[in-house]
Amino acid sequence: MSCTRFVSLVVLALVAGAASSRADDPVGQALSHTVVRWFPSQQALNDAKPSIVYERQPEPIGAAPPDFPIRPAYDKDGERTTVTLEVHEGDSLYGIGRTPGPFLRNGQTFGDSPVDTPWVLCVRADGTAFGAFADTTYATAVQLDGRIRFVSDDPALSISVILGDSPRQVVAALNELTGRMEMPPLWALGYQQLSAFSHLHLRLAAKWLREARIPSSTLWLAVDRSTWPLRFPPDYIPDLKGITDEMRQQGFHVISMIGRAVPVSDESPLKQEGLENDHFIRDAEGPQIILEVADQPSFIIDFSRESTRRWWSDHLAAFMKPGLSGITSQRLLIHSIPASALVRADDALGGPGTGSRYQRLLDQQFARSVWDAFDGEKANRRPFVMVDARDLGSQRYSGAWIDWPSTSPDWPREFLAAALNASLSGQTFLGTIVKPPFQGIGSEPNRRWIGVAATFPAVFGSFGLPQDLSTFPQGAEKTIRQAMERRARLIPYLYTLCFDGFFSCQPIIRPLFFADPADPALRSSLDGFLLGDNLLVVPRFNDGAPPPVPLKGNWRKLDFGDSDNPELPDLYLREGAVLPLGPLLQYPDEKPLDPLTIVANPGPGGLAEGYIYEDRGEGYEFYRNQARRVGYRVTKEGDAYMVRLSRLDFGLPLPDRKLEIRVLTDKGELRGVGTEKGTVKIPIPVSEER
Repeated sequence: MSCTRFVSLVVLALVAGAASSRADDPVGQALSHTVVRWFPSQQALNDAKPSIVYERQPEPIGAAPPDFPIRPAYDKDGERTTVTLEVHEGDSLYGIGRTPGPFLRNGQTFGDSPVDTPWVLCVRADGTAFGAFADTTYATAVQLDGRIRFVSDDPALSISVILGDSPRQVVAALNELTGRMEMPPLWALGYQQLSAFSHLHLRLAAKWLREARIPSSTLWLAVDRSTWPLRFPPDYIPDLKGITDEMRQQGFHVISMIGRAVPVSDESPLKQEGLENDHFIRDAEGPQIILEVADQPSFIIDFSRESTRRWWSDHLAAFMKPGLSGITSQRLLIHSIPASALVRADDALGGPGTGSRYQRLLDQQFARSVWDAFDGEKANRRPFVMVDARDLGSQRYSGAWIDWPSTSPDWPREFLAAALNASLSGQTFLGTIVKPPFQGIGSEPNRRWIGVAATFPAVFGSFGLPQDLSTFPQGAEKTIRQAMERRARLIPYLYTLCFDGFFSCQPIIRPLFFADPADPALRSSLDGFLLGDNLLVVPRFNDGAPPPVPLKGNWRKLDFGDSDNPELPDLYLREGAVLPLGPLLQYPDEKPLDPLTIVANPGPGGLAEGYIYEDRGEGYEFYRNQARRVGYRVTKEGDAYMVRLSRLDFGLPLPDRKLEIRVLTDKGELRGVGTEKGTVKIPIPVSEER
């Protein structure tokens, strides 16, 4: 479907016209007491194709309750369907994934174009919430000008609605329905550096990172663009296993960027196999479709077919076998395929159909095929996949990078807005980029973004050729080092949040209004964001005095010994919380987590609680109970703070390690040392008690 045709459909859908008619009363299936899946008619429900959005095919428990508060209105005009949901004054709208735009989505029409993720979260004035998503493979637009409207060529457009007492509850339910993130390997939480195109580049980048003492765990390689998608030029990487083994000895994992289309060039090693086994998308008239991808005429792989996904996964597994640890991919494929294309989807995905019908399928299934190449549990190897797949359901196969070109002077806030809306749209494991320039015009926002990016679940830097790193601006190098030193110490907390995302479907990056959903002052605020419940990140986007804490309560500032650097964000610990910190390591598995530091910010009664999740860091032993979740409880008892374990879950025993305790108070920090196998007593000075 052409962009011009889609825009015209959207415009027509927003204009009341004689050609448009009200559809039959919608029919709803209750999937639970708080989730209803709506169809335009009983016939549409009867003819419904398999869902690619839900992780498992929905199992209704009955018809929609008569008093279900959110009932969509359907309008149809031929094959075009518009679904409208009413909102009220004081409601705040979010979501639409990484689609560029403001954080608060009210009033946005997104250029009348199909959005990446047709999901909207509505937070009511009282803090309750609901969310709605389009369960379709068709391109879908979203209009938020006073109401929520989904506009699609899908003649049987299905809309699922989730109710919740809070936005957090709704987002968790979305993740549970559409697919929770899998646990990433521990090493993937370290800083990742993209500045490698050959074995020489890898060595130079590794040398700079270690000599500059910038904690880092991963180096990226780029494949040969002339014969993408799975090939290194022999003169660039003559011995992949040799160089990956060499990097592992220095604490680096090597991951590779890959393509997702096959050039028509005869040099492409996958071209002949793809043609012989019919793995490429065809035009309805018969010949394979050829599109420009990365400035090269290319065949488009039909990832909607199981046989094709297996073919791709087998080649990718062979590509990774010499020692690659993970895969990433940019969205080089154009955002749509021709409407006349023939997509021969398996029956489990809906059966064969047109390009118009399957605009929102190939990216997700590409991510699935990459995920499958790791052979997951069978190989006891947790995949690290970060490919650009933006549809609901993609998060069960891949994390997501937040990055797009922006010329706005306020681009750091745009990045943050995109990250928060992606998190509110079901994508839990988010990464972002640190990039030049670091001198001259544009240097301030970039350098101030470094410390913010270092708190994301994943972060990578892109600084050009490695031979230039030795002349890196000194101020920027200091900021990167200090930001990644903070990150290295925060990895135990970030890993615990990853477990929460996997185990209980909780988002990792959260907007400020999660702390108080009924507070209207927080609804559009980008003055900070939350990592889990306990850590508040307040960026210093501008010069001048430190920004104020944007949340109510006694959030106390964390001291990492780098407060002299005004480019780093301020970090605060929630009142009543305990935060786990690790030692300063150059890479996450450099040595065991010893000593472990817990930082407590007691509430008015002197109580603080928190926990840490730990496992072996790479495989699936946690499915066999080989993991531990250790809870800590800090109480004020007389003239001392007492630190004890409050829980010990799963089967991995406690290690013998040093436990360092920092208790934050209004008059400074109190410190103590002990172990996790007993009670640690921290006396309160007389001056502190008064």
